[in-house]
Amino acid sequence: QNYANASDRVSAVNAAVCGADGPATLYVDAAHPTAEAASIDKRDFEADPSAFARVDVTCLSLESLWRRHVAPWLPDRVDILQLDTEKLEHAIILATNFSRLAPRPDHVLYESVHLSDEEYLAVREHLRHHGYSSFWKWPGCGEAEHDTLASHVDARRD
Repeated sequence: QNYANASDRVSAVNAAVCGADGPATLYVDAAHPTAEAASIDKRDFEADPSAFARVDVTCLSLESLWRRHVAPWLPDRVDILQLDTEKLEHAIILATNFSRLAPRPDHVLYESVHLSDEEYLAVREHLRHHGYSSFWKWPGCGEAEHDTLASHVDARRD
């Protein structure tokens, strides 16, 4: 519905992005099941189990999503990959072999405000292993250091 009148460069994919392909349970706000707040991380809803509803979903790894829905449409270049996956960014990034993403995104912007120090360092090291050499804290949601922008050493700067 939000993208009904968007350009032909936007397409809806009826799947969740996860660390691996397969089925998963998505937890949604029971009072507002179509709201943006949803997560595969059950911990967000454990305080009041009656406040959430369970929805069975199909998960795609980032590599599968890329192969099926990005590469066919953007075979030459992807400027930026933006991840905001409700606290699963680290799991998705760590499960992704970025050398298999063709074309490789020049920049990766991911929500990092919720990561522990250990998770943050593991994500940086993983991205560094795949050629991302510059990292900047990025503002978002009213916070000065909400996200992290990682740039590949070979990223085009134009």
